[in-house]
Amino acid sequence: MLASLLRVGSFTARLVSDRPIYHRLLAESFGVFFSGAELDAADVDAEMVFREDDVGLASVPEIPPDALVLSASSCRPKLHTELFSVVLDLEQSPVRATLHVREPLAPEFELAVHLTVILHKLLFLMDRLILHAAAVRLADRVSLLVGEKGAGKTTSSIAVARAGGAILAEDHVLVSRVSGQFLVSGCDEHARLAEETERHYFPNPIEAPVRELGGLKKKEIRVADYFESMPYRDFGADRLCFVKIGTRFSATPIPGPSALVGLLDSTRKLQRFASGRDQGEYLGYLADFVQTVPCFQVELSPDLNKLDLLVEFLMAPGPGA
Repeated sequence: MLASLLRVGSFTARLVSDRPIYHRLLAESFGVFFSGAELDAADVDAEMVFREDDVGLASVPEIPPDALVLSASSCRPKLHTELFSVVLDLEQSPVRATLHVREPLAPEFELAVHLTVILHKLLFLMDRLILHAAAVRLADRVSLLVGEKGAGKTTSSIAVARAGGAILAEDHVLVSRVSGQFLVSGCDEHARLAEETERHYFPNPIEAPVRELGGLKKKEIRVADYFESMPYRDFGADRLCFVKIGTRFSATPIPGPSALVGLLDSTRKLQRFASGRDQGEYLGYLADFVQTVPCFQVELSPDLNKLDLLVEFLMAPGPGA
């Protein structure tokens, strides 16, 4: 049996299977720390055991194309996709997930899609959610920068780090609800730099591997080699900012309902729902989160020199501070 570890923010799962394909596909899909090292049981949040059989499954319900079926049990739910049936025990510590692979010879792309759906659902059942966002810490305050590709998240994170701050993550953040309190943690210790960002912030060309992301070639660096890096650790969030590139810098407070819509846009592509109740719990989670943090719409200037204004804004005490 092959055993290895998958880390998504502050969440860690131990993966066990007869074949390495499932480990590799999860690592490629999430792009996070992955190794064969052992952790103490206290450091592992979930055990994910893969079985290429249907032993232990009394019956598999009919599953419509691109759908998800989830049993109503809150402690020991069963989760079904077209390729996998997952038996969960949420009362165990660590949580136990047995993944029965019903179609082990399916194309790798399809296996990867289903594994991604399953891990996102497992995270949500454990009160966790991934945001397409950057996270930075400056003046002991943590700010989330939510935005699509090309919104300036990475460049903004570098600007904050150059000003003495730390980068938790530049692209994906894990939100966790623990005893009613929301915490955030960075999901990756790397950053991907566009050519303009590299020229502006680094005096000499960086020797780093080039990756093509969304049709753009970017250099990938380990953040800790250049700036303070704080991935995988939980922090309270002090600001939630929805960033986009405009004509000039501005930061405008927005009400909770507007922030909720922004978070829906950021997360719903990562989720698949089994029922209206399932979707309602997801909406409630996001609504509760936006009530705990001041929210802003932030417009960034295309002039990178103007990112000093963003740094000043993030350094200033927030409402109620």
